[in-house]
Amino acid sequence: VSTQSTWGSLKVSKPRGVFSTDGPAPVLLDDSELRREFAKYDRDGNGTIDKEEFKSIYKSLEDFGNPFHSETVDQLFEKVDTDRSGKLTFDEFSVLMLRRAAL
Repeated sequence: VSTQSTWGSLKVSKPRGVFSTDGPAPVLLDDSELRREFAKYDRDGNGTIDKEEFKSIYKSLEDFGNPFHSETVDQLFEKVDTDRSGKLTFDEFSVLMLRRAAL
């Protein structure tokens, strides 16, 4: 049995009973889907997502009733940017997407 939801344009499958997890169901995301999402927000194509590109992700969610607060997004960016480069790598972006999809 599985359920599906979307986050932005990313489709997320949540099969039940396949793996043990701390949450209600594990989240499986296809690497190619993650890479497509990453490329969509990496607008300048340099292989990273800078803070302005990152903010565009959250601004796009305003249309779905999620208010955009620049300070909150800045704080989230700082948490996700684990190497403190000021840009998100694909790996950092993937961790965020996997965490968000699990909610």
